[in-house]
Amino acid sequence: MIQFKRSRPIYFPLFLVVLLASCETTSSLEKDAISFCQIHHKQNWRDIAENISVEEFNEIVEKRTQASVNTKEFIALISEMRTVRFYKEMYPTVKQKIEVLTEKEWNCPEYESFYRLSITREPDLNLIENLSAVDIVITKQGGYTHDGKQLLLDSNSLRSVVHNGKNIKNEIIIKLEEGASEQLLTPLMNVLSEFNVQNVKVLSE
Repeated sequence: MIQFKRSRPIYFPLFLVVLLASCETTSSLEKDAISFCQIHHKQNWRDIAENISVEEFNEIVEKRTQASVNTKEFIALISEMRTVRFYKEMYPTVKQKIEVLTEKEWNCPEYESFYRLSITREPDLNLIENLSAVDIVITKQGGYTHDGKQLLLDSNSLRSVVHNGKNIKNEIIIKLEEGASEQLLTPLMNVLSEFNVQNVKVLSE
């Protein structure tokens, strides 16, 4: 009769098991950090229409970014980012959160530019002639107007321009009158940056 010896069970120290699990989690978090950055490359968003509202845009962004990651930590992080009020706060906030999760430095130019105010300069004659399509006019006298009325550079005044009904406009069109100083764009952009406007189109004659 052939007899088999019973092998002795192998016991791994508890701290070794915990260490292995920790390494696996860290690796997964690092992979998610890379994927989360890459999904924000501009080529992944070419199908998004410029005229959608900020609310619609944010909903699409959340769905796509959550689909790009696998760990519960990153899925929770993406949900937390909905509480960030202004686009200019997005990158420093998410950078700090990701570096806490991965315990490594995280830099992502793709994400940073994704939430940067995009300004386009173009002589669009059709829009220039169609003033109803223009949100703000910078006059040669050095002022700002909306629908022919003087516009003050404060958050409350601009809120009525940026908000389109219940939704926030994703694009603001500004017209520079002939002879108007381009230096007047800077204070206007500073106030607009408080709102989650994705694009600003500047028209000049």
